Amino acid sequence: MIAFGCSIIMPEAYERFAKPGIERAAEPDSPILANAAVGSIARSYNLLLDEAAALEGLEALVLVNQDAELLDGDSAAKLRAAFAEPDVAVAG
Repeated sequence: MIAFGCSIIMPEAYERFAKPGIERAAEPDSPILANAAVGSIARSYNLLLDEAAALEGLEALVLVNQDAELLDGDSAAKLRAAFAEPDVAVAG
């Protein structure tokens, strides 16, 4: 399963950009971890990483900036193809 995470500082930006893109790219079983920012961006991302680490069957966590919109509905297949390479641990 591929999860999607977003640290939200401005809810309006998340609703306009990140949320529609995540919904487009997500698979039916994809958890969406959309949390209000907590302190620094590093702290917020660490909390997202902790939350994702607890998900059973997690293949990947996609971190999406609240101002970015994923346009490719085939993102999951492309991620799996990238991670099928033995030397790939992070893709961007």
